[in-house]
Amino acid sequence: MTKAVAQQRLLREPVGIEKWPPGVGRLNGRVSQALAGYPQGMDSRRAHNSDKRTVPGTGGPGPHEASVEGQQALQLHAGIAAIAIVLSAFVAWVFLRLGLVPFAVAFGGVAAISLLILGWALYRKRRGEQQQ
Repeated sequence: MTKAVAQQRLLREPVGIEKWPPGVGRLNGRVSQALAGYPQGMDSRRAHNSDKRTVPGTGGPGPHEASVEGQQALQLHAGIAAIAIVLSAFVAWVFLRLGLVPFAVAFGGVAAISLLILGWALYRKRRGEQQQ
């Protein structure tokens, strides 16, 4: 079979899961299902995600701050904010030692904002623990 004939055959016949172009072997069911898109029923799980998220920044379906997921999310936010405070304060100190005051002020501002975020996360975490 020449190249032109093979190209014409590919243009006439639809290429899908059942028909493969020449030289391509069969794939097992799981791989072909993944290539076809979402497995059956997968889209229906996404359709009814109407919960309002009460804990900012969570990736889940909307945990309340008193729930276990909400408490874990707030603990994560507090931990990230604490690390950000330490790192940005250290960088601000280094810039101060080098005499680069504008950069030191900028990183000091980042440390201050991180401190506010830490306080807010701990406040909401405490408030959620009291609701349990």
